[in-house]
Amino acid sequence: MLVYHYTSLDAFTHIVDATGIHLWATLFSKLNDPREVALLRDVRLPKLARKYNKTKQEMMEIYENFPYILSLCEKPDIPYMWEKYADNGNGVVLAFDKETLESIAAQNFEGDVDDDFFLQIRYCKPGEEDAAYDALSKIICCYNDEAMSDFQSFAFVKGEEYKVEQEWRYARIRQNIMSFEPLEEGNCKFHFDEDDRNVQHRQRGGEDIPYLTIDFPTNALRQVHYLAKNFPHNEVNIIQDTLDKNPIGYKDVEVIPNNTIINI
Repeated sequence: MLVYHYTSLDAFTHIVDATGIHLWATLFSKLNDPREVALLRDVRLPKLARKYNKTKQEMMEIYENFPYILSLCEKPDIPYMWEKYADNGNGVVLAFDKETLESIAAQNFEGDVDDDFFLQIRYCKPGEEDAAYDALSKIICCYNDEAMSDFQSFAFVKGEEYKVEQEWRYARIRQNIMSFEPLEEGNCKFHFDEDDRNVQHRQRGGEDIPYLTIDFPTNALRQVHYLAKNFPHNEVNIIQDTLDKNPIGYKDVEVIPNNTIINI
């Protein structure tokens, strides 16, 4: 099975090089749709705050800094995705082997610092969010304890209105650095400070957007799609020239004309 990443042609030439594939994972709280964070803040966090006897603000402090999200998709022929994420049809779609990404996530999860997950998004109607979170927590609980699984499930639930995206997510969940502040009468307050190793920043609409680079090996990439009606011959050559930077690593990658019709 393949999963797909929609992007611009210019981004593709920087994503793929002789050493592998290098994709940006954006901090969860800075994703394009702020309603994802609102769903977490307004629906799930108050219930978990009661469950774990914490304030909602403490719950946000634990969670909001550390999930970095790379979005992929089930299909290469969704007009909405071509228009929104692939430069109005002038970009490309990268096809990755799903099993390879699952294997990479599993290997990285066993490390000492970051937890990588590769899971399908659960889409839900208003009022169904808890069931979606709970179902994901049970999957993730195979890897972690209950509390951490409750936190990590946040990155994989969206509203039903986004179902057209048919999204999978590769999430790098950064383990925050825990510290504590002594208080009176022997009590203490815990802080979960951001671990900013390898975090980079870009600008989007005047806002600072933190991101991490997720690296995949060359054999993860299986196909590159372009819209046949939109691409002149010289731009198809750009795709092939980029792949030829590593003629051994990318020798089996197919460059495929895609006949999806978009409205632009």
